[in-house]
Amino acid sequence: MWRKFVKALEWIGHGNTAVQVAGWAGIPTAGFAGFAVTFFSSAVDGWSVTAVWIASVATGTLLAVLYAALMIGLAYRRNKDSSKGEYEGKDSNRLLPNNAPATVRADETFGFGQTIYYESRSIKAPDRRETRLYETKFYIVVSNASEDGKTLRDVQAEIHGYETPVLAGIRGFAFDKIDLKHGQTAFFFLGRTIGTDYLGNFVGDTTYENDRLKQYDHNIASGRKPTFEVWSVDNVYRYGLNDPPPSTGWKLLVLISAEDKKSKQIILDINPVNQIPVSYEKGRATVEKE
Repeated sequence: MWRKFVKALEWIGHGNTAVQVAGWAGIPTAGFAGFAVTFFSSAVDGWSVTAVWIASVATGTLLAVLYAALMIGLAYRRNKDSSKGEYEGKDSNRLLPNNAPATVRADETFGFGQTIYYESRSIKAPDRRETRLYETKFYIVVSNASEDGKTLRDVQAEIHGYETPVLAGIRGFAFDKIDLKHGQTAFFFLGRTIGTDYLGNFVGDTTYENDRLKQYDHNIASGRKPTFEVWSVDNVYRYGLNDPPPSTGWKLLVLISAEDKKSKQIILDINPVNQIPVSYEKGRATVEKE
């Protein structure tokens, strides 16, 4: 009986606005009406009308408070679970982009995508005007390949290269760390390029401010080639890697870490004018020897 009561409250709390209003108004009203009828029938036994009203209002208010406490508790639990960043059941599938690369096991803890994943969006002006520009984002794919099958806590990717280290954001989330159950995967944002061609999956559009559009249009008109831009998780531009690269090529080192686990380093080759601008050094996810 109690479980059915809780499920009914959960349904009210998860419903649309009309259902929620009906629930919030209906529960105390029902309590008020029910107890009013009961206590009015008992008035002949010495209950005064004032006492009946006070008892009825108090009971209705109590029910409303209990309902509010339950809803707040459920909301807190959902928020706590989502803040951990764990994929749950079928929800994990919707976070995986189309044509995501298969992962290969690199050691006893982490797996990595066979290739770097990238996807493009067309860029529009604030007035929704079409431009000839495309934004391409690049991600390193990291999975939980632990032998013991335990959840990896606080998995992060830290980009090392030509400035202070940059914590990579996570595709589909607004933070830089995530818990991964065994076999689950996260996409860590490495950087992006802006150009007149799109690469990889086409996933829609995005909007840029006019000042930024003018800057990119000017660079392209003047013959400047695309730049690989590194951005922090809070959407702050950190630095760019241009063409031509140095004689050794642009190199980025990505440090993958998790709580109470040994970190692993992956080396990436960056060349913004290549057909595939970001790739693993030596063409595969090789873990740097320690």
